[in-house]
Amino acid sequence: MKQNWTEKYRPKTLGDVVGNSKALGELKSWADSWDSGRPNRYPAVILAGDPGTGKTSAALALGKDKKWTVIELNASDARNYTNISKVVTMGVIHETFSDDGTFIGADIGGRKLVILDEADNLYEASTEKKKKKKGKDKKEEDKETKDLSDKGGKKAIIEALSQTCQPIILIVNDLYSLTKGRGEAIKHYCKIIRFDLLKKEEVRNTLKQIVINEGIKVEEKVLDIVAEKSGGDLRAAINDLEGLAIGRKSLAIKDVDTLGFRDPNVKIYGALKSIFKMKSLTLAKEAVNNLDESPQDLLVWIDENLPKEYTRTQDLIEAYEYLSKADILLRRVFRRQNFSLWSYARELMSGGVALAKRDVYDTNPRYEFPMYLIAMSRSKGDRAVRDKVMHKLRNYFHCSTPAARDMMLTTRELLKKDRRLATRLVIALQLDENELGLITGSMDYANRVFDEAASRGKGDDDKDEIDTFDEKTDVAVKEEPKVVEKPPPPKPKGKGEDQGDKKKDPQSSLTDFR
Repeated sequence: MKQNWTEKYRPKTLGDVVGNSKALGELKSWADSWDSGRPNRYPAVILAGDPGTGKTSAALALGKDKKWTVIELNASDARNYTNISKVVTMGVIHETFSDDGTFIGADIGGRKLVILDEADNLYEASTEKKKKKKGKDKKEEDKETKDLSDKGGKKAIIEALSQTCQPIILIVNDLYSLTKGRGEAIKHYCKIIRFDLLKKEEVRNTLKQIVINEGIKVEEKVLDIVAEKSGGDLRAAINDLEGLAIGRKSLAIKDVDTLGFRDPNVKIYGALKSIFKMKSLTLAKEAVNNLDESPQDLLVWIDENLPKEYTRTQDLIEAYEYLSKADILLRRVFRRQNFSLWSYARELMSGGVALAKRDVYDTNPRYEFPMYLIAMSRSKGDRAVRDKVMHKLRNYFHCSTPAARDMMLTTRELLKKDRRLATRLVIALQLDENELGLITGSMDYANRVFDEAASRGKGDDDKDEIDTFDEKTDVAVKEEPKVVEKPPPPKPKGKGEDQGDKKKDPQSSLTDFR
């Protein structure tokens, strides 16, 4: 299976990691302190920072540099008390073996590096929840709090840190989420190393090296734009560049017009986990209300990731029932301009989906960016061309936009069969190659027609046979044929006038020299 670029170009050593040289130096110093046994102060480190700053890459590269066996537990694994105790605690207590099965004792440098990625996404709802409300049934309370597969995860981590004889790295985006509540004890065992967002020049240089390795011709300005819009997130920049380069051997400025700027403070993934991992209407609503996302975009995010989380058919049916009702309300918002319906739609897509599942799932799938939003972003330029063509056809044929849209297929077939007609339409509507390519459905055919139209020019003899498009007034104007005024017929002359003319003529013939 073909690797994506983020994995293909993941750093192999600490020296290959881009940016954050101070943080990398601290990480290496901490790793070196394990050479003489367990450090007295910090047996573990917390790598904290925004996504795409190189935290996970640095941890994996460190394991390769030190030739340590790596045990990684990420968001796709269930991280409750039992699993963490089984994998992490047992891993950090026992000795290690090499890849070929040879025993390597800790006294001769044999180490296992335990990496717990996205450790800030461990929930402690069942232990951190306050006393149940007065008058509430105990079974109902237990059912509401027993809703997260990461239950007890922090407790297991604290136990592992207190007993470890192996190095541990915790990776977080939000340090407070990990250390709040009973997680406060984690800070006593861990050195905190912060990773900052990368500089634009660092991102740009990495992207340039990638396109050179991939053999893709890219304008320098393209790399600047992708690096700028990534907001210091190198992983996002690489993903954007890979998406733009699919099926292309070169990239130009016009190809990056659809990219948007990223907000590093977006908490959409946390909101999704609150919806999918809780059976509490109140908590799901709070997660959505604190989210800076439009209801339409939130609906698409939930729709994209719901099948990854809910695997039981009945749970999916009930969840999509709530989503469909929310979608109906959002449609009514725009049709009736009644924005008060937004709040009801939010409750259906958050609390409704949260309560639709029978039980909470133990898996933690990695949530994906909605393909619908990616497709809409990439097709933004095409849709702009389509709207411009519809505008011209509508005014030229004096019809509505839906009628012009229905006329598109008929027009396409006519133009394909008659290149001369297509040439005349290019001149009349002042179409460019992209607009004509949209109408005909073929850029090659459009280029041939456009070249022919350019060679004929606006002075063609057929110009008086077709309307021309006035860009200033956006209306089709019929050119009236020019009327050539004929000179008036000569007046008949009388006899007197002829005789008078003869008298006035001094020489009536070539031989008359009088």
